Amino acid sequence: MLNVILTLAVLDAAIFARLVRAETISLRRGGIVESAIAAGNPDWRVMWLHVFPNVRQGMIAQMSVRAAWAVRVSATLAFLGIGVQPPTPEWGLMIRQGGEYMLTGQWWVGLYPGLALLLMVLGLNFVGDGLQDMLDPRRRAHDD
Repeated sequence: MLNVILTLAVLDAAIFARLVRAETISLRRGGIVESAIAAGNPDWRVMWLHVFPNVRQGMIAQMSVRAAWAVRVSATLAFLGIGVQPPTPEWGLMIRQGGEYMLTGQWWVGLYPGLALLLMVLGLNFVGDGLQDMLDPRRRAHDD
């Protein structure tokens, strides 16, 4: 379990680093940072009061989308037998075990964990879209 978590964290770290870097460069080229520096604010104040709150919005919206991705990858690894191992409960493992019961006509054993996985990933993606719409001032300006 720890290996799966560490692998997913390492894979996602690069995505969040690129997101933060892109937002920071965008803010630096904008007037917010230049105005704050011209007003005499020290670098740490510009960073914590002007850059970080604007970067945080994109990170919060991205977290739920990446969480959905992590759930899906974890379930896929467990389904293939290289992720979480029994007796740890995991949806991918339950779907795999349910596939064995389909031959005997018990299709529901794999169906319900599959539906739970689908609803979880879909729900996390909807939460991410909603957060992005709510937190991104550029999108909010276009909706008005």
